[in-house]
Amino acid sequence: MRSSKDLGASANTWPESDLLTASSKPESRRLCSARRRSFSPESAGSQGMPFDSLNSGNASPLVTNEKRPNIRLFTFRANKRIMIAKTRGGTLTTGKLPRGCELCMEGAKMVLFATGFCNTGCFYCPISFKRRDNRQAWANERPISTDEDILEEARRMDAKGASITGGEPALEIERALGYIRLLKKEYGKRFHMHLYTYSASPEQVKALSEAGLDEIRFHNPKTMLASAHLSDRIDMGCELPCIPGGEETLKQCVDMIAGKAKFLNLNELEFSESNCDALKAKGFVIKHELSHAVKGSEELGMTILDYADGRLDTHFCTSSFKDSVQYRNRLIRTSENTRKPFEKITPDGLLLKGAIKPKDPSEDLEKLKDKLLKKYSLAPDFLWVDTQKKRLETSVPIAKRLAKNKELQAEIIEEFPTWDRYEAETTPL
Repeated sequence: MRSSKDLGASANTWPESDLLTASSKPESRRLCSARRRSFSPESAGSQGMPFDSLNSGNASPLVTNEKRPNIRLFTFRANKRIMIAKTRGGTLTTGKLPRGCELCMEGAKMVLFATGFCNTGCFYCPISFKRRDNRQAWANERPISTDEDILEEARRMDAKGASITGGEPALEIERALGYIRLLKKEYGKRFHMHLYTYSASPEQVKALSEAGLDEIRFHNPKTMLASAHLSDRIDMGCELPCIPGGEETLKQCVDMIAGKAKFLNLNELEFSESNCDALKAKGFVIKHELSHAVKGSEELGMTILDYADGRLDTHFCTSSFKDSVQYRNRLIRTSENTRKPFEKITPDGLLLKGAIKPKDPSEDLEKLKDKLLKKYSLAPDFLWVDTQKKRLETSVPIAKRLAKNKELQAEIIEEFPTWDRYEAETTPL
């Protein structure tokens, strides 16, 4: 199932990522991860993507999709008969993007992880060990206990839609239906919702559409065909991984669903902590040292784009896109919507700030705050008591100023704007 490593729980087996390791500065802790690279929509498509070798030199000017202005397309000829559009996120398409993909590209889709249980057992499943075979549901990085958890997470990131994934959401169909009804009631029909499934039955698809689901993505073309008679009620397509050596299987899938599905979404196969051993056992390797992607998956995606051209709107979603565009944009949206007055947003969407702790851990933080406000003539909004992490938070310049006080410990913090508030980097002053 598609999870982008759960959009928060990343691979740490190959390559090493999401591990705090010592940097060249002994006093600094750094996050060693693909999502700590310097990201931009332009560079996302070029990391490991041989566009130059595909371009015959007949590039057309930049064009804008007027109906969906968030998607800018650059078209070029990959060969004599196919026109491929490169989205601003670096993914490739031969037709119109599904609405779910458009909002995903903006970072405007909340991810609802309905369950970690699945009845399929795909060897390439990237779901983290933490979530696999676990009934706990998640809204992005937030564990769901109540409906309010879902609504609060949607508000924090200013969501325009939500995707329901797993595991197999069809195993928790009442839970999935509840999510759809809740969010449609709160935000209305324009709040776009799509769901990933391998085994949803026609009866379940009908119930989902009646609840308000806008789009459904099947991982099994045969399952999709069983519900094809419902395609007038809901946007219906397939989402499949590009597994090197599986060219004929994917071509058969195209033949099966062309004219019946609204779209085909292809994913670049990638390593995660949970599928690493299985992929290596089958002889797969990473395509280069800065990528999680499997070598040969991209080339297969290009082949299927060519094969499906003119018969089926097909989109190839790169591994680099998930971290460098989708996840980054969600972090930026959340930071912009939740940051405190003194916090700065980094280019990666993290929150940059200062943290102050008394050297005496028994000292009352509220009293310390009042004392520092008076002594240093600080604006009240620029000194914040963080009861969760037992510290005061402030701007970086103020933290540097307070670091001269021998009774205090000062740090510069880079923190994810997610529910778990994971710290990417901590530098003592």
